[in-house]
Amino acid sequence: MTDDTRPESFYLQSFSLIKQPVMTIIRHRVPQQRNAYVNYLRRRAGGRRQILGVSPPAPVMSGVQLLHFNQHQLRMPGKNNIKLYRQRYILSAACHDAAAIRRAAGLGIDVIILSPILPTATHPGAKSLGYYQVARLLSKVPAYNFLLGGIGVQHFKRARNLPNIHGVAGVSLFLPGKIVSSTPHIKEDQ
Repeated sequence: MTDDTRPESFYLQSFSLIKQPVMTIIRHRVPQQRNAYVNYLRRRAGGRRQILGVSPPAPVMSGVQLLHFNQHQLRMPGKNNIKLYRQRYILSAACHDAAAIRRAAGLGIDVIILSPILPTATHPGAKSLGYYQVARLLSKVPAYNFLLGGIGVQHFKRARNLPNIHGVAGVSLFLPGKIVSSTPHIKEDQ
């Protein structure tokens, strides 16, 4: 998952580490940057299966199968054409609380990315949900549910054992030698 706050070199390094089918959401709002990343990832996939997503509003782009809505966009489903997009794309949504999860489920969102799960280096002081709250919020949600925020490789087993969780998402999570949570660094050989 990308955002507008990090330099291009950060993402090119991240993208170079992708070795298996993944779901990548390009959240950049600048069309040229977003399009360049989508095209780069399509070329790099070399025919391997991957899911590429962008945040609306975005033009129809070759190779994009998913549209990702932020929590604010879920509050205005008509304005954001969520029901219309549903016919053509996999829909995902960023959710940070119970109300957003209910909204996403009511709109038939396919993928929910819930955050922040644990304290993060990028959002110091932000209230994190914790595992108990995650289990409570997502236990009966009919979507593919992913966790984001503060998750490091040392948390994978615990996250995998939560009910109705399908995976983890990350921005800096997959870079070797980077801080991925409030816990120690991941080393290249791990």
